[in-house]
Amino acid sequence: MNLRNLINQLGSFYKTDLLKEIHKLAGSVNAFGNPYRLIVYLLEGIWEILNQPSEGFIKGPVEGAIGIFRGIIYFLRNVLAAIFNSL
Repeated sequence: MNLRNLINQLGSFYKTDLLKEIHKLAGSVNAFGNPYRLIVYLLEGIWEILNQPSEGFIKGPVEGAIGIFRGIIYFLRNVLAAIFNSL
């Protein structure tokens, strides 16, 4: 086996291995932030914008209106947290 064949085999091996593991690398690179936390914050924001008004309207119309504003505030807080944690 000559040096050229050895280099080709090593290159092929690492190329195949890299293609198998690229998703792990892309998900953990700091340049992308933390994609898991981004999704968690967005889902929490969606939950709050739906949950707060429904809890408020169970108690009454005034509490429902307050729940709408709380839901919007919590949603915006989570969206901003998601954006800033991902930068």
